[in-house]
Amino acid sequence: MSRSCGSEERGEGSNATQLIEGLRSEYPEVTFTVVSIGPTSGGEFGRGFDPELAAVLTETWKQQGFLAAGQMSKHAVARRILGCITDPTRTEEVVLLPRP
Repeated sequence: MSRSCGSEERGEGSNATQLIEGLRSEYPEVTFTVVSIGPTSGGEFGRGFDPELAAVLTETWKQQGFLAAGQMSKHAVARRILGCITDPTRTEEVVLLPRP
């Protein structure tokens, strides 16, 4: 699995996890789902980047393992999230990554 931005902030003991666990304790009637989303195309990220800077950043991110080989469509990501929140089964955490 490739490294993703913010991956160090996920997992047991992280601030985000502690916050969600606290909310789940205080509001057991509410389902909280943590969704981690990998590389996705068709979104707004990077649209306003200077093309030369974007080329440099893209190469740096690839070298550092921040960009995976594949990309998911924003529609595929939305379908998976919608499925999680509409299904009667409680989903506590979802990690969406493109197929290799």
